[in-house]
Amino acid sequence: MSSLFLSTYVILWVVVAIQLLLLVLLYRQFGMMLVPGRSLVSAAGLDLGAPAPIVDSMDPASGSKTPLDWKAGQSIKLAIFAREGCPICSSLREPEANLSELHSAWPDVDFLWFDSKARGVDDYPDGWKPLVSPELTAHDAMKVPAFPFAYLVVEGRVAAKGVVNDRNDVDSLVAKQYTKGRGNDSTVNLGGSTPLHEEHVHA
Repeated sequence: MSSLFLSTYVILWVVVAIQLLLLVLLYRQFGMMLVPGRSLVSAAGLDLGAPAPIVDSMDPASGSKTPLDWKAGQSIKLAIFAREGCPICSSLREPEANLSELHSAWPDVDFLWFDSKARGVDDYPDGWKPLVSPELTAHDAMKVPAFPFAYLVVEGRVAAKGVVNDRNDVDSLVAKQYTKGRGNDSTVNLGGSTPLHEEHVHA
């Protein structure tokens, strides 16, 4: 076998491999184009299973600034990230949105509301703890891609995430998700009668 033939043979397979790679990337891009915009946004942010970073926030009632450790208190936390000027965020704070019902429906969950503007405690749904991040530092640390956006954090790790427009969206994040314990296959029951199932987001 001549060296020329061997070189040509190798180059041919390199070209074929590059073409296959380009074809895969093309199909992936085409698939991304078919995914609805909301699904793309919901897939953004911190990765599922990633540790939630400690974020700086202020308690609007006391004015004190305290870093939030996601592992402190209840092991399950649902946090909505909102900001001033977001009409859907404003509508979710209204009594008609019925977010206060979630606290009684899921007593083992800490419900948190991150806002960009300090408001009265009564301006938030019952059972939700308001936290303020005026410079959106907490939002940036959590890589919030849009508003309002919610994270379900279990034992310090992201178990579910997504854009939320109403009570059902928030409830579904809690009701349909679970996270595996570190190093084992145990699941965390979030208040329902049966173990919950993980939903994976595919591009």
